[in-house]
Amino acid sequence: MLKLIYEFNRLAGEAIANYADLRDILNCSCKEKIGRAKYIEEENLAQFDEIFKTMQTELKAVAEGGNDDV
Repeated sequence: MLKLIYEFNRLAGEAIANYADLRDILNCSCKEKIGRAKYIEEENLAQFDEIFKTMQTELKAVAEGGNDDV
């Protein structure tokens, strides 16, 4: 879970460096999924990878200005 938080911070920082709107970053669905990750049971650790992929896709789209899907 800590890796998810760290990577969100890193990717959000990159998006901000590319002049992305902070509201777009905060409206990403991955933010809520990261918050709920603490309830993922040990048998379902693959869900962390899914959240990570979603986060990368959304924040890269925001950084590139393609935030229509977020």
